[in-house]
Amino acid sequence: MKIAFLFNQKPDPSDTVAAASDTYCEWDAPETIQAVVRALSERHEVVEIDCHPDRLSEWISILQHEKPDLCFNMAEGAGALSREAQVPALLDMLGLRYVAAGTPLETIDPKLKSGDWPLVAKAGDTLIYENPR
Repeated sequence: MKIAFLFNQKPDPSDTVAAASDTYCEWDAPETIQAVVRALSERHEVVEIDCHPDRLSEWISILQHEKPDLCFNMAEGAGALSREAQVPALLDMLGLRYVAAGTPLETIDPKLKSGDWPLVAKAGDTLIYENPR
């Protein structure tokens, strides 16, 4: 199975221009990203996609070209209060199946109710749902 692994990698602190101290706090360290890639690669072909907001058109093109069977989303988005819903909304628009959400389903889309999507797992504060498309 071809899995697109979507994430936001924390920038090197020495490369970061005066950002608020918590701007990248939810983004992942390279070590975390590589640990997930290793785990997914044991059984699947993995396409790594750093979903940096400045490269939006680039990673949309990669998704359209690669046509993954499933997207494993750990991307946090950026800026707005809806940042955690940005990537799932885009994946919906592209018609791609995905798993993982950091928030309860009804906070991503108020029209969805608990149980509309199967809860696959819970790891700490992370709730992992499967889009039933």
